[in-house]
Amino acid sequence: MIRVRPPVPRPGRAEAPEGVVDLGARLLEGELRGGVLSGPAREMLRDRLQDAIEHRQYPLAGRLLEAWIDSWAAAALVDEAAARWRAGADGRALAVLGRAAEILRLAHGWGRLGAGPWPLPDRAWLDAALGEAGAARAVTGAGTWDGAEALAAALGVELDRAPDPRVLEVPGREVARRRAGIGRALARGEALAVFFSGPIPDGPEARLAVGEARMEARRQEAFDRYGLPGLLVEEAPTWREVLGPAPAGREGPVLAATCETALLPGTPARLARGDLDTVGWLLFAGPHPAVAVHPAAVHLLRALDGTAELDAVAGRLGAPPAEVREVARQLVALGAATAV
Repeated sequence: MIRVRPPVPRPGRAEAPEGVVDLGARLLEGELRGGVLSGPAREMLRDRLQDAIEHRQYPLAGRLLEAWIDSWAAAALVDEAAARWRAGADGRALAVLGRAAEILRLAHGWGRLGAGPWPLPDRAWLDAALGEAGAARAVTGAGTWDGAEALAAALGVELDRAPDPRVLEVPGREVARRRAGIGRALARGEALAVFFSGPIPDGPEARLAVGEARMEARRQEAFDRYGLPGLLVEEAPTWREVLGPAPAGREGPVLAATCETALLPGTPARLARGDLDTVGWLLFAGPHPAVAVHPAAVHLLRALDGTAELDAVAGRLGAPPAEVREVARQLVALGAATAV
């Protein structure tokens, strides 16, 4: 019988054992790529964002907007991150792959697997990825936290459980009753993280048990952030921690843009609250976060073609030269423009 692993990328280049289809490897090879994120995924995000705004689904719209603006940095970094991940467990590479997976999930409207950012693709993707594996198959995995249970349900096949002692899975309703046992297992290093399946009762005893477990578990933060791969890296930075400000450009009388721009209906946080207002964005194809700016800065940056001096640009825009020079100076400092 063919056994299927959930679409969670494993580090290294080791081939899956005979009779095992590793959907994590197929996700890494086929979807977590720069060309996918900068092309079809970005287009799908834009379309879903417009639809969410039209239907006043503002919390979703905020997440889609954030994914759309992050797609510039993620597309620029993901191919190198995938290569590093194939070479071995790498925390910074994992941070990029995790954000790329979230962007992909939001673009398609896919669900999320247990712990971490990894997607549960739709049936069409799963069938295409499985290819010739045929219908006689089972999903192999730990269960809820690694997505094996959800994948088995999506495929309509049995689950071949393979418990992983590194993660202690506890039903949420039992957390208070099992508080002492959870603490002992984590203190002894019998498990590195804990996963609470199902709703946790609202009460002081349950909250205390959860808080103690999260403090005792040695790799809890990495596990919450990245699921199984988070247990395999020495450090697990966030997506924002692998990004840094773009280097400043050079000042001069003739400037050219060094990034792309967009005029969007707000910031992710404001849009999530239903507060729509035009905001300019500087979008960098590199390890730099997008920067929100006044729309006038976007209009100026689009006019910086690397041939005209700033006073001539000001004339074309019908703006005071002194103001144009000041905004241009700020754009250079942000790394969005440089002298030519």
